[in-house]
Amino acid sequence: MDFSYSVDGTNYTTIFTFNPSNNNYNGSWQQFSFDINGAMLSSSTCFKWQQRDNSGSSYDHWAIDNVAITSAASAQVPEPTSLAILALGILGFTARRFKK
Repeated sequence: MDFSYSVDGTNYTTIFTFNPSNNNYNGSWQQFSFDINGAMLSSSTCFKWQQRDNSGSSYDHWAIDNVAITSAASAQVPEPTSLAILALGILGFTARRFKK
């Protein structure tokens, strides 16, 4: 099964191929994470999972659960106002200490 993206809804590029013979799937639930960057960053980006072939009706049972697309960069960068409030708090405690 391929996990792919497209920025035009027509031409897809494979991000990762899930293949049991490559040991990246062992029959139990696993968590996978992929960096979304470069050409993938677009307001029109689409993702899809596609099984290109199968091994018969007794095989190839896939399940996808809890898909989340988030921006790691925005979670790691503090807002300027948060830093300003923290700096003012530290200055306030410092000034109070020296005032006594």
